[in-house]
Amino acid sequence: MAGHRIISGPGLRLVPPQPIKTSTAADHRPIVLHALGGPDDVVLMASLVAALERGGQFRQVVVHACAADTAVTADDLLPDPGMPAPDSWLSVEGDDRTEQLAAMLAGFEAALLDEEPDLVVVAGAGDAALACALAAAKQGVALAHVESGLRQTGGAPSLMALNRVLTDRLADTLLAFSAHDANQLLDEGIPDSRVHAVGHTGIDMLRRHQAAALARQAWSSYGLPVHGYVLVDLGGGEPELDAEVLGAAVDAVARLHTHVPAIVRVRPGTDWAPAENSHLTTLAAAGVRCATDLSYVDALSLLTGAGAVVTDAGALQDEASAVGVACHTLGEDTARAATLLHGTNVLIGADPAAIAEVRPTGEPPVAAAIELWDGRAGERAGETLVAHYVLHSDHGLGVRA
Repeated sequence: MAGHRIISGPGLRLVPPQPIKTSTAADHRPIVLHALGGPDDVVLMASLVAALERGGQFRQVVVHACAADTAVTADDLLPDPGMPAPDSWLSVEGDDRTEQLAAMLAGFEAALLDEEPDLVVVAGAGDAALACALAAAKQGVALAHVESGLRQTGGAPSLMALNRVLTDRLADTLLAFSAHDANQLLDEGIPDSRVHAVGHTGIDMLRRHQAAALARQAWSSYGLPVHGYVLVDLGGGEPELDAEVLGAAVDAVARLHTHVPAIVRVRPGTDWAPAENSHLTTLAAAGVRCATDLSYVDALSLLTGAGAVVTDAGALQDEASAVGVACHTLGEDTARAATLLHGTNVLIGADPAAIAEVRPTGEPPVAAAIELWDGRAGERAGETLVAHYVLHSDHGLGVRA
C-alpha cells in the first residue's frame, strides 16, 4: 500500500497523521473494523455491514468480544444471513464488569494493532462499544458510532447511558437514529459535520424479517389469541431493575394474567434466566407462560402478534413502535424519545403495580410513521462512511492510496 493517513477535517475529532504502511496484499481498499459485543449489536450492525459489502469500497473485519459467562454461540449472533461470522473472537475474562471492560480494552487494542484499520465502527452502548472506542482513540484510528444521541431525560445516569455519552464524545462520525437524536448531539456542541441522522439500523433487520415473523405465528404455540395478549419483557433496560422492583413486577404480571393472557420473555443474562429462579416459579403458579431461548424471528413473531407490550428495554420500545404495537414502558423516563414523540410508546411510571392495568388492544397494529425508520438506514449509514473515509481522500480523510 502506497500510503495511509487519517487526519482531521472541518469539525472532526483530531486524529494525528499515521505512518506510511507497506503491504504485499492485493486488496488495497480502506479497512473498516466492526466491533460487536453481543446479539443486540449484531442486529444494529447487520444492515450496515451488508450495505458496505455491496458497495465494495471497504475491506471489512468483524471482531466480537464475548464475556466468558455469557455462553453466546455463533448462531445466537447471526440472526441474519447477510451478517458474516466474526473474523475473530475476544474471550473476555473477569470477575466483575470493571475487569471485563479492561480485558475488552486490551483485546481490542491488540485487534487494532493486528488489523491496522482505517476506521472502527461500534454500535450501541455496551461495554464493548466503549472499550473499542477507547482503544481506537488511543491508537489514533477514526471512529464511527451507530446509535448516537440517545439520552436519558432524567434521574441518575445508568452505566449504559454513561457509555453512550463517552462513546459519542470519542466518535468522529455519529450516526443517529432520528433527527431528534441528531439535534440532541448538536445541542451538546458537537459540530454538525460529525452528526448524521441516518435512521434506525436495527429496524432494518425488523423490516427484513417482519413478514416471516408474522407467518411464523409463534403466539399460537403458546395458546395465545392474536392481538389479545400482553408481552412482558423486563430486565434488559437501563438502569437494571433492582430485586425489589423486579419482585413487584412479577406480582403485577401475575395479577395482570387474571384479566388477560400474558407471556413473559426470558432473556439470557437477566435475573429471570436461572431455571430455579423463584420469579419463574411464581409466574408458573399463576399460569403465566414464559418464553425462553427465542430466536430473533420467534421473538419478533411474539411481538407482532401481541396486543400490548410491557418493557424497560430500549430496543423493544423501538421495535414495538416500528410494528405498531402499544408499548408500556416501566420507568419515568426513556432515552427513546422518538417512540414517545412519534411512536406507540407511553411511560407508565416507576411503580410496577401499573403493569396489572395494561390491556391488549385486540386490534391489528398500525406501524408508527417515524421518519427514516424505513429499512434503509444501513444504506444511508454506509453512504456516509464512504463519503467521509473514501470519497474525500483528497482532503485527507481515511486515505489508502
